[in-house]
Amino acid sequence: METIANLVDSGRYAEALRGILKMTGVRPEDQLARETLIVELLQSTGRDREAIARAQTLLNRKFVDPSLAARCLIALGEVDRNAGRTDSAIEFYRRALDEARTASDTRQVCWAELRLFLALAEGPGLETATAYLPAVRRDVSRVGECLITGALHLFVAEIEAQRGLFDNAREHIRIGRSVMLGRRNHWFQGVAALAATCIAFSVSDLGETRDEARRAMRESARSGHAAIRRAAITNLGHVELARGRFVHAERFLERAARLSPPAGMTQAGITDGLAQLSLARGDLAETGRILATARTWTPESPKGSWYYGLWTSVTRAKLLLMQDRPDEAVAMLTTAIVGSRDLADPLLTAVLRLLLVEAETRRGRTASAAAVLAETAPVNWSGTIELLAEFGRVVGTALSADESGDAGRWWFERGGQALASVGNHTALANLVDGYADAIARRTGAPAARHESAGPIGSLPPRPRQVVHRLDACSPLVAASGHDAAVSLERAASLVDSGAYPAVVGREVMNAMLDTRCVSRAALAVARPGHRPEVLTWFGCSWPQARALVARPPRRIDLGTWQEREYSISVATPDEVGRLVTLLALERLVVAARFQHKARTEERERVALWPIDPNPEAEDVIFCSNEMTTLVATARKAAGLTINVLVTGETGTGKEVIARLIHGASPRADRPFVPFNCTAVPRDLVDSQLFGYRRGSFTGATSDRPGIIRAAAGGTLYLDEIGDLGLDVQPKLLRFLESGEIQPLGDSRPQHVEVRIIASTNRNLEQLVSEGLFRADLFYRLNVFPLHLPPLRERREEVPPLAEHFLRRAANDFGKDRLHLAEETMEYLVLYKWPGNVRQLANQMRRLAAMAEPGAVLMPEHLDAAITAGRKTIATERPNLAPTEIVVRLDQPHAALIEHAERAQIRYALARCGGGIEEAAQMLGLSRKGLYLKRQRLGLE
Repeated sequence: METIANLVDSGRYAEALRGILKMTGVRPEDQLARETLIVELLQSTGRDREAIARAQTLLNRKFVDPSLAARCLIALGEVDRNAGRTDSAIEFYRRALDEARTASDTRQVCWAELRLFLALAEGPGLETATAYLPAVRRDVSRVGECLITGALHLFVAEIEAQRGLFDNAREHIRIGRSVMLGRRNHWFQGVAALAATCIAFSVSDLGETRDEARRAMRESARSGHAAIRRAAITNLGHVELARGRFVHAERFLERAARLSPPAGMTQAGITDGLAQLSLARGDLAETGRILATARTWTPESPKGSWYYGLWTSVTRAKLLLMQDRPDEAVAMLTTAIVGSRDLADPLLTAVLRLLLVEAETRRGRTASAAAVLAETAPVNWSGTIELLAEFGRVVGTALSADESGDAGRWWFERGGQALASVGNHTALANLVDGYADAIARRTGAPAARHESAGPIGSLPPRPRQVVHRLDACSPLVAASGHDAAVSLERAASLVDSGAYPAVVGREVMNAMLDTRCVSRAALAVARPGHRPEVLTWFGCSWPQARALVARPPRRIDLGTWQEREYSISVATPDEVGRLVTLLALERLVVAARFQHKARTEERERVALWPIDPNPEAEDVIFCSNEMTTLVATARKAAGLTINVLVTGETGTGKEVIARLIHGASPRADRPFVPFNCTAVPRDLVDSQLFGYRRGSFTGATSDRPGIIRAAAGGTLYLDEIGDLGLDVQPKLLRFLESGEIQPLGDSRPQHVEVRIIASTNRNLEQLVSEGLFRADLFYRLNVFPLHLPPLRERREEVPPLAEHFLRRAANDFGKDRLHLAEETMEYLVLYKWPGNVRQLANQMRRLAAMAEPGAVLMPEHLDAAITAGRKTIATERPNLAPTEIVVRLDQPHAALIEHAERAQIRYALARCGGGIEEAAQMLGLSRKGLYLKRQRLGLE
């Protein structure tokens, strides 16, 4: 049976709790540690009352170890935070932090700080959490534990997602998962899946939302973590609600309600989901009853409950509007907007403002509605699909009431197409109902009364793809296509929708249809490695549309979304007027994609922890504060034609950074030429760099262009520039100043355009003072300096780098399923790595070469220098005698035997002072037998 410590380390809390409660014969000195672990496990598995009782009993003791007290206080803080008592939770976390610091328990210091960071973001506000983040990152970096580092990235991702910075949030989740790659912890994987679920739902990817929520449920079943399970089931309920599957949504939400405490964050989401479900069914009375049980937001409410209380206000406002009570809706929305601004949630604020526009329109106060809309004009309405559709619905409602029927229809149509592209059938049905209501109001028909007609199982089935032309739904509003205002809005909407190629594609198709600039067109989507799928088309039959997409005379690329490439294939117009219109549409598409990229970059600048994805370098994993900042700086230099000097110790990855700069620059498609200044004899450096003409010296039998001309138009990387001889430095300086080189034997200089990136592990300023390096050359090279910190100063990158290099080496040697044991990783994190990343990569390669397939690599497999460098003992692990080892049973038999043999031989050699004869006799082997085993195991 696995030990309790192993179960906890793998995040299997329910099993650990069952095991520890059955445990007997616990030593008195271990009793307090056992009780503390029980408190943590009870809280994790949802048995809050028992956890509180046991924790209070422990904390009331006269003498309690501060480290154990910190763990109890963190558990009590989690209970209060899950119940929505954020202020109380913050107080518990702060007390836990003080106790952990008193005990000098850096691990518990980090956990207390992480929990406090998350609670501060939910309570006092984002500014307080932002100011606290640098200290948290510093302490987490010092500890260098994979689980803590990964948790920090997940917690930052949660906050960034609430702020609408979805790209940055996704990148933090990716890094968090990569940090924990190869390490089994079901709690962590469940939290990561929940964070990914929220992001996917926010960007309207219902398929990924469902997949990640199911993954979170599976991980929660393995871990027994109650909060993860409740949240995953709740999220599945919201997905089914959006898809129009009401029965499934109700089952999920009611199931989550039975598992949830009577108050708290998850319960708020459950209540709001049930209220939205009743509202979608048209049962206003039931919606009101459900909302009456929800926590009502007021400015006096505890700030920790504001977020979910304010989102419930959205549902309340929709109910009031459906009940024709716009005055009450205006009063509630006006105060709610103030609260949303304090939370710094742009999406929530935008939704509340749009509802206020609708409420003012319903009151007949069009001037007030216009004023609110004008105030919110700077908002990017394409932040999410749902926000884009809601904007269309509200503006359409306002224009229809303002006798602008054709323009109003177009706005409804725009929102409907956006929702149809992502399969949000519930919001789409609400939008179509809104359009019908607007027509009824404009024509003087009786206003529709929303009355329950009994439970509705689901919305009517809809086709997978549909173009919503609402002018085809009703003859009451005629489609014009020639109205200048509508045309202008359509052009603006193309630019605004650049984040969503599917929406842009439908807008362009409608614009082509209205302007008749092309006779045939087909919108298609293609997954990588698959044939394109036709979504919509006009002017031809279905087989003709497929043929048009397969061999397009002209194609408009719309971009990639959800790993699918969207494009429009058209028949090229044969009239100049129509061709000019088509070219204008193509320019609008380009502008939309550029606008989206610019807006994304602008939003990411205000991220709590900006992280740029790095597709250019496969061997780069950046998650430390120093390296993410350095990479962001390097990317700024990439687009500029200036000299860059990269400094740092040997093996830190200077060439990797140089290649990253080249890959992110406009020269990415041109050559990257590295030249090591120490790899060539000093008397040949000149000819190698600048080239030579045939006959210029003995042995010059042909012309050689040289390294600089070989890099023309691209990037020349001069490695170890500090070792360049003084005789060559003047010639290199002239090239940097004039861009001209003069090969040996050539009478005329030649101009070469090339970018220079230099690197060195030496102190160039000291070399200048010693007269070994020219000062003017140093200043020419040091235009944009970058210094790479050694690996020992960014220990949080050791786990993901080690896993990456081990996986790559295992693939090279054909050895599958190699894993690093947790204690092995701890040795790697604590080692100082004088050879930096290169040494770590070589160490992983040696381990892979010597290991059996499927082995779990233990500390005994590491070099002696690494194991000797450790000064601490892992917590919650047994103290082993020199004659004892720990053997993992979850590995192949051959790997287990190899592990035991290696440890036994090392012990025998140490015991015998290195004497081969004595060690062989001790092991019962011949001298030759011991030699052969040492050779096979790599113990020479």
